[in-house]
Amino acid sequence: RYHLVTGPLIILGTLFVFYEIIFDLKPDEIKRLFVTGTDVLSIWVEVLIDAAFGWLYLSSIFALLVGIIVTLRPSYLKGMERKANIWVETRDLSSAIDKRNDFLDKWVCAHPRWFGILALLGSLIVAYLMMRLGYLA
Repeated sequence: RYHLVTGPLIILGTLFVFYEIIFDLKPDEIKRLFVTGTDVLSIWVEVLIDAAFGWLYLSSIFALLVGIIVTLRPSYLKGMERKANIWVETRDLSSAIDKRNDFLDKWVCAHPRWFGILALLGSLIVAYLMMRLGYLA
C-alpha cells in the first residue's frame, strides 16, 4: 500500500550503505587495525574481513534490487509474500523451556544460613580478585 514511500527509503538506505562501504570503510585500514602478524589467527581475521565486505556488497546489491522492485512493481513480490506469510507454531517447542523450576528458591528458603555463607564467600572471592587485579584501590 505504501510502496512509493517504502521503496525509495530502501533505495536511500542502500545508497548510504554503498557510500559508506566505498568511501569511508577501507578494508585495508581495518586489516591494519586487527591483523598484527602472519600467524594463523591474523590470516583468519583477514579472511573474515574480506568475507564481511563481500557480504556487505552482495546484500547491498540485493537490497537495492528489492527497493527498485518495491518502488516500480510491488506486485512482483506478491508470490514471495504469499509463501512467506505463514504461521509458525512455537508453543510446543517452547513449552519445555517455559516450565517453572523452583529448586533453587526452595533450597534458599530451607537453608538460609548456607545461602548466606555461600553468598559471603562469593563476595569475598570477588573482592579479593578485584583488589588483586587492581580494580579496587
